[in-house]
Amino acid sequence: MVGQSGRVRFDPHKSSHTAVAVDAAGHKIGRRKFVVNAGTFGQLIRWCEQWPERRFAVEGTGGLGRTLAQQLAGAGEDVVNVPSTPSARARLLATAGDHKTDPADALHE
Repeated sequence: MVGQSGRVRFDPHKSSHTAVAVDAAGHKIGRRKFVVNAGTFGQLIRWCEQWPERRFAVEGTGGLGRTLAQQLAGAGEDVVNVPSTPSARARLLATAGDHKTDPADALHE
């Protein structure tokens, strides 16, 4: 799916960030978990280069997602905040239950 536009959705945690890339129709086109360390941001950007037209949705930019959102915005990326409550509701409706997983949270951002 290289060259497509995509939205990269993140479920951030202290030790890892789970990313799910979706196309314009909302279909998953990629998934990756990044361990948080000094090289995380570079790895993340290199992975996302396959979608030259991209937008990032980060859960909780006022909390655990703050540093990631600031780094992305500082690099000139298009970033939006996703409150955690709507993503939890979307996950509940989409899965017919409250099966919390990082990829599910990222997909429903």
